[in-house]
Amino acid sequence: MVPWQPPVYLARTGHPGSGRGEGMSRLRVYIIDDNTLFLVAASRFLADFCGVEVVGIAQSAEDGLRHIAQLQPDVVLLDHNMPGMSGLEAAARIKTAANAPAVVIVTLGATPQLRDEALKAGCAGLVSKIDFTAEMPPLIETLVGARRSARSTDRAACRCAAD
Repeated sequence: MVPWQPPVYLARTGHPGSGRGEGMSRLRVYIIDDNTLFLVAASRFLADFCGVEVVGIAQSAEDGLRHIAQLQPDVVLLDHNMPGMSGLEAAARIKTAANAPAVVIVTLGATPQLRDEALKAGCAGLVSKIDFTAEMPPLIETLVGARRSARSTDRAACRCAAD
């Protein structure tokens, strides 16, 4: 049983004072991991130090897949080694959806081979749980920049279509 569940009703709020723009919606993250301690620690770290909105957590890929379509996060952090469906298998399923979120594999056993497999599966990256607090902030910044760039491109396309 997961002892802490982030409030879903905050999913669309901005992050005042973050330096990322008043009222700008924060990056919305969903975390899937079978380790309760990691779920709680990662959720708190991401919310407190990376300024993201953790919109949900799950302890299995199957449960997570059921919620992702409803919550529509920007990013899914996905444990690689879980009972049942593996993280790479879940990532492949997530990436088949239209407007699929970015997927980042998190693992204790980060190897070059696993990193290559994650990238081939369409993942945005692979992060070691051991180095999570060092590796996540720059990756979050990259993902925020990519989201802003995509939104700018979408707005420019809308302006061109209107002209």
